[in-house]
Amino acid sequence: MYARIALPLPLDKTFTYAIPPDLRDGIVIGHRVRVPFGKARSVGVVVGIEKESPVAEVKEILGLLDPEPLVSQEMLELTRWAALECCVSWGEVLALAVPGFIGKGVRKKVAARGQGQLTCELPPKLNGPQEKALEAVREAIEGERHEVFLLHGVTGSGKTEIYLRAIERVVKKGKQTLVLVPEISLTPQAVERYQARFPRTGVWHSGLSAGERSRTWMGCRAGDYDVVVGVRSAVFLPFSNLGLVVVDEEHERTYKQWDQSPRYHAREVARERARINRACLILGSATPSLESYYRATKGEHRLLELPERVASRPMARVEVLDMRRERGKVFSYILLGKIRERIEKKEQVVLFLNRRGYAPFVQCQECGFVYRCPKCQVSLTYHSGKRVLWCHYCGRKEAEPRACRGCKGMKLSFRGIGTEQVEKETQRLFPEARWARLDSDTTRRKGVAEKVLGLFGKGDIQILIGTQMIAKGMDLPNVTLVGVISADTLLALPDFRAAERTFQLLTQVAGRAGRGSLPGEVLFQTYLPENYAVKAGKEQDYTLFYQQEMVLRKEVGYPPFVRLAKVSFSGKTGEEAAEALIGKIGEGALGPVLRTKGKTTAWEILVKGGKELPQIIRNAIRDLKGEEEYRKIRAAVDIDPEEMF
Repeated sequence: MYARIALPLPLDKTFTYAIPPDLRDGIVIGHRVRVPFGKARSVGVVVGIEKESPVAEVKEILGLLDPEPLVSQEMLELTRWAALECCVSWGEVLALAVPGFIGKGVRKKVAARGQGQLTCELPPKLNGPQEKALEAVREAIEGERHEVFLLHGVTGSGKTEIYLRAIERVVKKGKQTLVLVPEISLTPQAVERYQARFPRTGVWHSGLSAGERSRTWMGCRAGDYDVVVGVRSAVFLPFSNLGLVVVDEEHERTYKQWDQSPRYHAREVARERARINRACLILGSATPSLESYYRATKGEHRLLELPERVASRPMARVEVLDMRRERGKVFSYILLGKIRERIEKKEQVVLFLNRRGYAPFVQCQECGFVYRCPKCQVSLTYHSGKRVLWCHYCGRKEAEPRACRGCKGMKLSFRGIGTEQVEKETQRLFPEARWARLDSDTTRRKGVAEKVLGLFGKGDIQILIGTQMIAKGMDLPNVTLVGVISADTLLALPDFRAAERTFQLLTQVAGRAGRGSLPGEVLFQTYLPENYAVKAGKEQDYTLFYQQEMVLRKEVGYPPFVRLAKVSFSGKTGEEAAEALIGKIGEGALGPVLRTKGKTTAWEILVKGGKELPQIIRNAIRDLKGEEEYRKIRAAVDIDPEEMF
């Protein structure tokens, strides 16, 4: 007897091992096993059992890791699909489904919080559009019919209440629900809301210890949780009876794992997982990705609209402020007055800027020299707190310069605005107010984000300054003013999604104002007031933006009209390998371009294609590696990339 084993290695194949006589009666598909590989040992998953071996000489399996198989047939099917779609090995994806810390104690049943009864909390009354949307989802759940819903609702329209009531139907049918959220910082608030209605709610994110994640993993597999709330990797949790998947803020780029293999998109994996389980999938957003909305217009998704806020609350009033008249100030005259007004009224303010640090770059006023990272060739951001220049790509740090590196001149200028500078100006201008800054610099320690958001929620903080982590998910009724310090920060990026991300961020952050009984006001400070993304953000009009952006996307041939893939080759023969791959793919391949990011330098090509694009790239790379000079070349593939630079 022989077993086909998928190993967590970047080799697009399975390996055959002999099953020792003492394991022949116990080993089954889905078991984790320890096997010899070269001079080392590895852990893999049994994906097939055969009576004959395709090769003459095989090594024996060394032993089982677990008394029972940890990978279900459903998970094998899902991970195989993901491996083919992401152009990686099956074993690399299976390593996400069964993390390395899972092992001891698998046979122990994990007691989840609560006894499984729904709480008696009185839910809010639904409005007409909510009722209509919920009825559509309920029909699919009751009929145990797989269906994908795109729940498009303006900010504050009550999408979460639709999720909660849909989950209620799923729980009553004895099934489980997975709720994906885009940020770890949003998880505590989300968990609190779901646990208030469903006591048997678990949580999953990288901020948990290995023991905490192991307990959630085992409890999910045992059916001890009705609901699990988690970030993107939760899409691979071992649910025993999945009935519903919710992807909240489905447009968020954090659902894509882009910086390491396998480069999967949790939204797309969730779509396939729901199909395999005959479960319902709800994609929710006030600003859906163009890909998801396009699918809805073609009938691949069922579009559910929530065009108004709950309790007939008005949308926040938005005003665009032309900063070309303000001579480089952090705060415009109008925004300053609005902040003072809110402080006097004991109301709360959110100040948003999608740039951390004090200044995005340092420039010599005498010769024009700009300090850049010698490795990444991007400008170094100045951080005043630690008095360093910091590369936000590779993490390189340099001491604050005293003189120009180019001409030795002494006139150095800190250009642009970052969250540190906004914080210092807030401290100088509003010393009587209580403020806090929330970005990736201030939240490096565990629990900081939760603490700050908790204090802000209780009203102990009046002004919250932050990056995109404060642009979504918060439902705080006392926030009556949102100031966007620079509405056009993302528009200069070399990315075809720059306008889409600008519109999404502006709409999402504007949605933080006026969610309670008090009216909200939003101010966009910008140097590009005529840009169509800024204008659509001001109107909070998704349809207006979608129509304009889709015309441009179609003209230049970008998603959702085509699929894209980035293929990167590192090493001495990287450029030659990239050129060779272009020759094999032919039309639709562009490049190669030398990209340097962090510690990685690679030759990169961009490929356009249709649904079959992953298969085309897999076949081309397989042919390339069949040639002697490229046999050991390493290729990194990113299908449907979210990062273009």
